[in-house]
Amino acid sequence: MSKENNRLPSCPSRRELELFCLQTGLSRAEKLRVQRHLAQCGKCRRTCRFLDRCNNLLCMEMQRPVANTALDLAKSLAPKQVRYGLLICTPSPDHNQGAAKAYRTQLVFSANGEAGRNKLRDFDLKKIPQGSLALRLYTDPKDEKLLLFLWEPGPRESRPDRLRWSGRRASVSFNRIGAGGMDLSDFSHLDNQLVYFSKSINKKSRLRRWEILCGR
Repeated sequence: MSKENNRLPSCPSRRELELFCLQTGLSRAEKLRVQRHLAQCGKCRRTCRFLDRCNNLLCMEMQRPVANTALDLAKSLAPKQVRYGLLICTPSPDHNQGAAKAYRTQLVFSANGEAGRNKLRDFDLKKIPQGSLALRLYTDPKDEKLLLFLWEPGPRESRPDRLRWSGRRASVSFNRIGAGGMDLSDFSHLDNQLVYFSKSINKKSRLRRWEILCGR
């Protein structure tokens, strides 16, 4: 045993160290005990550094927009009646409504994902017109829902989290990875439509790591 760990109180459990790194689930006395232990125990400090790196990587991945390849894979494993597609939303500033920015939709891809047809991965979203947004569409016939996956080229902090279709009262809310849902609709009815994107004023701009990892 190394000198730095000799005659130290027993080390916290792995679970206690994980909760300490996430800053949740421990009482004030438990956090203080772990903190004092880390000041003396090199082994546990190294474990915490490893946990911090893992948590940071997981948080980054859990906040990335869903990739086109992931949706292609999901479609390949789904029942044949599931459809998916791609809408490009181009700014239409003359129709802005206050903080809600207006966009005109264009359906550029719609398919059942059968062999020989285009896939979503064939579309490089980084090459869409400047200022535009992309909506990946994916039907869920079982629950009669249309899943929407938003892609926006800017940083996550500037990503809108609410969508409203012109002429419809209901709005769509997006989570941290830009996923949302609405009532099932034929893709052709979503082409050449005005949509309004906005950002919730009262939504927390920054979540703690444990909230991100728990899907808050």
